Amino acid sequence: MLRYGQETVDREERPATVAAESRVPGSSVSAMPQWRRLEEAERRIAHALARASFPGAGLLTGQLLHPDTRVTTIDEAGSFRVAVPRHLARVPGGERVPIEAVAVDADGTAIRALPHLVDGYVEEVEIYREDGDHIQRLVHEREWRPETWE
Repeated sequence: MLRYGQETVDREERPATVAAESRVPGSSVSAMPQWRRLEEAERRIAHALARASFPGAGLLTGQLLHPDTRVTTIDEAGSFRVAVPRHLARVPGGERVPIEAVAVDADGTAIRALPHLVDGYVEEVEIYREDGDHIQRLVHEREWRPETWE
């Protein structure tokens, strides 16, 4: 059993902190999210964020890479909602962290992965191309670089 927010759930159940439904990309049909451990592409982003130097960097990546953390994909770009066990330490700053992971798509346009936090816990990692177009290729781990800002 794990504690997510106010509720305790089995390891394989849907974390209670996230809405019960999400939209299926490209349709008006709602579907239950499929909660799972991070996949390789998501781990690449977490490892890029781990290379950054900012207060709470280790806590942020520790939350993402914790074996009990679960994620679900929420859009065609690969953005993912995150359910972090609430017994883990919070990232200082609570809502905003000065970090994102950046890579370059096949045509040279930047792809960004921006973590969103709520009360010191990662709730989502938003992935997008700067120009809003579809991402053209899979980005390898060594291609992601951390970028800090203030």
